[in-house]
Amino acid sequence: MMLQAGFVGAITRYFTGETIPVAIDAVNEAADGTRAAQRTVAREFAAGIVEGIEIGARAGVDGALVCPGCGERNDADARFCKRCGTALESALACARCGAANEPDARFCTDCGAALRGAS
Repeated sequence: MMLQAGFVGAITRYFTGETIPVAIDAVNEAADGTRAAQRTVAREFAAGIVEGIEIGARAGVDGALVCPGCGERNDADARFCKRCGTALESALACARCGAANEPDARFCTDCGAALRGAS
């Protein structure tokens, strides 16, 4: 019995000195990777919010387009500013699925359909 207790003590000391520090390092390394991924997701989320705010500011509350050059409010279907002539960008709706796309998009980001005669 005494021999068995001594053996258990040796195993415990081995695990405490050799195995546990390696396990702790592995957990800490995994946690560091998780933190980096969380930061990346948070950055992308914040960028999306900023982009949405900018698009909303350009569109105005009633759908009017606000000129980025002079700030004039224009009709929602206007292509150029009525005050300064600056080209106005608005979301491009897909004829197939109705999804909103960037003004310079050639293909729908939702269904892949060609937009405005893209070849």
